[in-house]
Amino acid sequence: MRTRALAASAAVFLLSASPALAAGPPDEKLQPYEATVSHAQAGIVADSGIELDHAGFKAGVLGEQKLEIAVTKTQAAALEAQGVELTAQQLDKPGVVATGGDSPNPYYDVFRSYSEPGGIADELRAEAAANKDVAKVVEIGKSLLGKPILAIKITDDARNVADGTRPSVLFGAVNHAREWIAAEVARREAKWFLEHKRDARVAELLKTTEIWVLPVFNPDGYDYTFTCGTGAAVALCGPGAASSNRLWRKTLRDNNNDGIYGNAGDGVDPNRNFPEQWALDNEGSSPTPSAEDYRGPYANSEPENAAYDRFLKKIKPVYNLNYHSAAQLLNASFGFITNRPSDDDTLSRALSGTDGDAAVDPYTPQQASELYVTHGETVDWAYLQHGTIGFTPELDTAATAGASGSSFVFPDDETKVRAVFDKNLDLALNLVNSATHPDRPSNFTQDPAEYQVKPTVDIQPTKFDVSYGGPQIVEAVVRRSLGNVDVSATISGPGGTSRSQLLRATPYLGGERYGDVPGTYFQRVRVTLPENWNTAAAPRVPTVGDTVAVTVRAGGQQQRFSYRIASTQQDKTKKRVLVVAAEDYTGTSPNRKAGYATAPRYLQQHVDALKAAGYEVDTFNTDAPPLNAAGVAGQRNPTFLGVFSHFDAVDYYTGDDYVPQEPAETNPRYLSTATAFTGSNVVASWAVKGWFELRDYLNEGGKAVLDGRNANVTFASTSTSLTAYSSFQFYADPLYGFNYPPNGGGDDDRPGTAYLRPHDVNNDIEQYFFGVGSRAGGYGSTTYNAAPVGPVGNGIFAGVAPFSVDTAAGDDPNTDAAGTTAVPRAKSVTRLRTLSSITSQQPLRQERAELDVQTTPAQAANGGVAVSTRDTITFGFGLEQVDQATRETLVARAFSYLLPTDADTTAPVGDFTYPAANASIGSNSPVDAEVQGYDERGDVKEARYYVNGTLITTDRSFPFQFRYWPTAAQSGTTLTLKAELEDKAGNVKAIERPVRIVAETRLVEAPLPANAPTLSGSPTVGSALTVVNGGFLNNPASTTVQWLRDGDVIAGASQSSYTLTAGDLGHLVSARITASNTAGDADATTKGLYVSAASSGAQGPQGPAGPTGPAGPTGATGATGATGPTGATGATGPAGPTGATGPAGPKGDKGEKGDTPNVRVTCDLSSDGRSIVCTITAVSPATSSAKLSGTAKISGAKTTKRWSGKGRVKVTLKSAKRLKRAPKVVIKVGETSKTVQAKR
Repeated sequence: MRTRALAASAAVFLLSASPALAAGPPDEKLQPYEATVSHAQAGIVADSGIELDHAGFKAGVLGEQKLEIAVTKTQAAALEAQGVELTAQQLDKPGVVATGGDSPNPYYDVFRSYSEPGGIADELRAEAAANKDVAKVVEIGKSLLGKPILAIKITDDARNVADGTRPSVLFGAVNHAREWIAAEVARREAKWFLEHKRDARVAELLKTTEIWVLPVFNPDGYDYTFTCGTGAAVALCGPGAASSNRLWRKTLRDNNNDGIYGNAGDGVDPNRNFPEQWALDNEGSSPTPSAEDYRGPYANSEPENAAYDRFLKKIKPVYNLNYHSAAQLLNASFGFITNRPSDDDTLSRALSGTDGDAAVDPYTPQQASELYVTHGETVDWAYLQHGTIGFTPELDTAATAGASGSSFVFPDDETKVRAVFDKNLDLALNLVNSATHPDRPSNFTQDPAEYQVKPTVDIQPTKFDVSYGGPQIVEAVVRRSLGNVDVSATISGPGGTSRSQLLRATPYLGGERYGDVPGTYFQRVRVTLPENWNTAAAPRVPTVGDTVAVTVRAGGQQQRFSYRIASTQQDKTKKRVLVVAAEDYTGTSPNRKAGYATAPRYLQQHVDALKAAGYEVDTFNTDAPPLNAAGVAGQRNPTFLGVFSHFDAVDYYTGDDYVPQEPAETNPRYLSTATAFTGSNVVASWAVKGWFELRDYLNEGGKAVLDGRNANVTFASTSTSLTAYSSFQFYADPLYGFNYPPNGGGDDDRPGTAYLRPHDVNNDIEQYFFGVGSRAGGYGSTTYNAAPVGPVGNGIFAGVAPFSVDTAAGDDPNTDAAGTTAVPRAKSVTRLRTLSSITSQQPLRQERAELDVQTTPAQAANGGVAVSTRDTITFGFGLEQVDQATRETLVARAFSYLLPTDADTTAPVGDFTYPAANASIGSNSPVDAEVQGYDERGDVKEARYYVNGTLITTDRSFPFQFRYWPTAAQSGTTLTLKAELEDKAGNVKAIERPVRIVAETRLVEAPLPANAPTLSGSPTVGSALTVVNGGFLNNPASTTVQWLRDGDVIAGASQSSYTLTAGDLGHLVSARITASNTAGDADATTKGLYVSAASSGAQGPQGPAGPTGPAGPTGATGATGATGPTGATGATGPAGPTGATGPAGPKGDKGEKGDTPNVRVTCDLSSDGRSIVCTITAVSPATSSAKLSGTAKISGAKTTKRWSGKGRVKVTLKSAKRLKRAPKVVIKVGETSKTVQAKR
């Protein structure tokens, strides 16, 4: 079955406290409340600053929804005063129940704090000490309260290899203090790799990859959640105790400087404090200290963030998982912009998956901003600075574990916690497995039941099928490792002889607001095909009806597409404007039956008004788009590259359309009564794609007018919340490499199958590009219909006489439910940007009301029926609804504002946002700077940054940020930061900001071997060897020496010299030097020398010969006697030579069977269920050196493994699939078999 996190329980996600709500008394605690809200009430909740989307509120779900919020009693009262009914909830008060956990905490069986004895910090130290061959613990910095922030490094010879030498993978957790399940997953990952360090596969990975685990980013806040009370009354307690701090989220910064850390107004959200897009707006983070997403007083203000920042610079991880809870999501970059992922998105998707086929089942992989927009976020910051491919897994909720109450209070149950770790382990293993080849990731396991990493798209052209002009940009996202990218193109058709071009692509540098973040492994490149494809003397220019075939080539690969020339500019002396007729008259809303007209109703009126203003005008009809290269109607939405890019401005209007919906929609949306809407909230995909293309056009200097009485319905909300959605949804295209069964047959429970889910339509494009933060009135109301419309202040339409808007129902296409009877509704005016409680935007984005209804009394809320930004003007009515003279006046004023004819001689406006003038910055810290720059015509070309007159970098996209690391020589000096803002006309604004670089103590780092030590002396018994230290980096406080014989320590041999003994004869002798300081230790070992015997001395001279003694006398010979009897047989003489080999004799009898050693066998199933480790130990009467050999296999398996050894042997058996139950193992020793039940 399909399971989605947001539908798992009626009690969904915990909301954050409001920046707009008063914090209340300082000792008030966050408490859980439940609320059932309508869409309007959800807007009130969101207006108060609560993270609505993280609460599980789904904009596309109609009717009431149940939410849980965490606020203080004071804040709850403020919400209830606005009509939001709250029901107080209680935190569970469980006693400690033994579930198999090993927590040292007296109140929990599984969970443990960071700093308590035996807590996470002690555990990291103990694990590193017990695994010195592959692990070391590193302090990356200290928290605000001085607690060490510890990470553990796991790699072969970890202590003696410089950090960051090998490709690194970083697993981090607990930016947010209350997310305990995140800490558990991270700490268990470290333990898993250490427990499996001798597994052949893991051991190989540890030789090439550094694994870093940072279980607790925010130790102050995390420890605080294990306590009750405030200030001096803080004490360790269980979650249900009075004044519990269990739901605390932030750091413990003392925002109000009252000397108490952790009262109601304190803390900074460390996941909003990094410099990336910091303080861009008040949606992605809050400026209010009491808010749960308070971004801090300045970027990197928190010591935890500064420490992590330096840590990233040191290890530069290739991959990063930053664990959070609770939502069951896999979020990828970016979080700061909606529906615009990074250029490495194909890689991110290959690793994380998609709906139905996710790397963690049943999590939802998505771009991070789909949850909510964030600025200063951890994963985005690592990507922007170091190209780290990162993900934010939002882990399970309490509800998915069968618990009620706050989603963050995960059950204290070992089985349930273990289950969350287990299902997240495979993604972690895939990242580690791919660290040496991050752009072509691969699976750790080939088990088909597990998620399989998908292929990536090496060449991704940005395709379009029609072009409206001469010079034509061609773009593609291409794998960097493929090398240079070439684009070949051939034009043919009625314009003349075919001609071809071959051009080398160059990197895209970004637009005015986004696009300046290059991909790490994929890059966005462009070429511009010329207007003249031949010579000046014999030009060949694109002509209507020509087709262009494009091929993008790189690394021996290619991708093709073709487009047709639909139009070209005729008069280059005039500004060229495109009218997009998005009337959707072939669609189904509000008419219910496809097709309420056969042609655009209002296109000509728009064209005539623009021509009257002196512009060259072209059109694009979304219901009858131009023919493509195949000679059939092309895609329904105009594209940025093929269409919009050829125009100075665009007029995009929607006529009588309510919501763009497909002709095949079975339940179209319409007005069932004068005020009630009914029907599907799914928007046609072409309309959403066109909206994104229009944003790309605006990002690169385009200007646009948007008009239509319902033009803002689809993409703007009635809520005044900055985080609101429009209540509509859309379906994105299928992703490359995934299996989508027919008829939406993909399922979370069918491995390897994907399906398409609807995505919520965000209001950010309306909000930040068109200035429409909300809307009121409009279709289904008559609130403003009788009022005249007139100019606001001294703006664009100053002096225009008030005019009326035709709101009569007339030929409105709304019908009855059957779609057979016309039921026209009033064509009501919509007020835009009714944001009375919202602060000003950044100047580049700042909107202004230009026209408004003139009512008595006057409208109290900000906004109007026409709103402008520096690049756009939006009308809350259709230009066809006013008379011709008024229409021509409005069009002329609007486009003359967007397309001024006078020369631009005004320089941009700008100043440093940070750092403050003469700020003191530590010599080991970066200088982070941002310039708030804008141009009166909205066209800043670039910002250039200098330090002491030297150009450091150039930035194309707002916000204009840069970073500089001071040199050691600059400590104690003043640096002059300079920024130059240049607009497209070449006007330059220069600003300067002095900063002081002050001496800063460096973090102590553990020693590292500089060079290998060496031995001097003769390796013979009786001789002395001396070890010569090769040196250590990082100022060791002490060194010790150990002499080794065959790798084993020689007792008592701890001096720099060692005299070899007879016991060393024939052995390999070496020396190990260990260097230590307060941060840790490292060691280095010499090459070994084999020891030989002492040689005998040289032979001495021969001594003199001794004297010869005298000879004795010879006796006389006696007579011969008689022959005696025959004597006894004499002794046998010496053996004669061996004779030839005789024939083989018969086979002898079989000898007796030898004894099989007695053994004890134990087998343990690994935590991941994929391996079993059996230990075979010789027992009495066998000795500890008894030779053992035999075979082992999992009962029922075909594969048998042979083993041998002495005394005690370990055998590891692998399973191709995860074993849910511990199996039996058959061990054979000699001729004896034993069957052993493995233990879990």
